[in-house]
Amino acid sequence: MLKIGGFVVVIGAVLGGFLLSGGNIAALWHPFEILIIGGAAFGAFLVANSGAVVKKAMSAGPAILFGHRFNKAFYLDVLGVLYEVLNKSRREGMMAIEVDVESPAESPIFSKYPAILKDTHMTEFICDYLRIMSSGNMAPHELEALFDVEISALSEELQEPSHAVTRVADTDDERVFRRPLPDRQHRQIDEAVQRRIVIDEAGHLASGRLGDGGDDGAMPAGTDDDDGGRHSLRRR
Repeated sequence: MLKIGGFVVVIGAVLGGFLLSGGNIAALWHPFEILIIGGAAFGAFLVANSGAVVKKAMSAGPAILFGHRFNKAFYLDVLGVLYEVLNKSRREGMMAIEVDVESPAESPIFSKYPAILKDTHMTEFICDYLRIMSSGNMAPHELEALFDVEISALSEELQEPSHAVTRVADTDDERVFRRPLPDRQHRQIDEAVQRRIVIDEAGHLASGRLGDGGDDGAMPAGTDDDDGGRHSLRRR
């Protein structure tokens, strides 16, 4: 609900400020432009992603607005079930948790945490690694490496819908805010640039002539020597 309140505040502040500054609210309503941009974005989203990613992205919408189930109580349930299972294995041995791992729905430990049993992915993840630990066929460092790799793969898979939506949003920003200018504006910009270039060149030429002109009555250096040289050549 907090996110919905934030959306309402943003829209109200923007529209209210626009109206108070003397703007016309009808100038903001462009249904055909909304259709073009929204339809192109949604079509690109469908083309660029698989059906599973599109379905996950659509189903994640209500969770984004109204909150998801991963809260403090859920984290405490995860810590609680892990503590009880590992404590049982420490007191009675690793083979004692085999019944809990193979049938978590019938386990007295997992039955205390219905939120964990409801999440099949979480239950399978916990039971798989407890099963590997109880078998004793893998060294601790190998188990840790496998654990890290699987968590990384799961994180990438879960973040794929959000990454897909982010790519579409970035593309829309470029389409809306970096749209090409009309030809008339291009011509105006080119003419302004050319005028500026001509003015700069004229200023450079004028400053160069003023700097090289010197005194009007002074004869350029080297003139006497050149004339004397020419007279000497004629006499020869």
